[in-house]
Amino acid sequence: MTLLMVRKALVAGLTTIVTVLLVAMICLEIAQVFLRYFLLTGVIWAREVSTLMMFSLGWLGAPLLWLQRTHLSVDILPAGISGSRWLNRVLDLLALACGIVLLVYTSQAMAAFRFIDLPALGTSAAVKFWPMVAGSTLLSVAALVNLFAGRARA
Repeated sequence: MTLLMVRKALVAGLTTIVTVLLVAMICLEIAQVFLRYFLLTGVIWAREVSTLMMFSLGWLGAPLLWLQRTHLSVDILPAGISGSRWLNRVLDLLALACGIVLLVYTSQAMAAFRFIDLPALGTSAAVKFWPMVAGSTLLSVAALVNLFAGRARA
């Protein structure tokens, strides 16, 4: 399996996950509003789950955008440098380093928060860091794939 196939699989998988998360979050919020304002009740865990979904969208969307080279960027520097292939490689190396550093610090934060409970969900607060762990890991993978697969688009 080539790196371009890995990139396509990652893009397809992340796109599906992000889309499902977004639709689920919208449905959950619509249901919460309906329950609260029309039936005068609510779901006790809806706010926590919705927040977790929002974090997940951001942290899983970042590697997706990095893989597709559609993340936010300032085009002045790359446009001003002829043959900015080396600049892309430097940016991939920086993204890899950032992903690894984020993974290390997020893992430490998860360990610190494991004793704090989220009563609405019945779990520890460390669950809020799972999207960050997944996102930083996938950002590192995306940077590696872009670094070694060349500049071909998925």
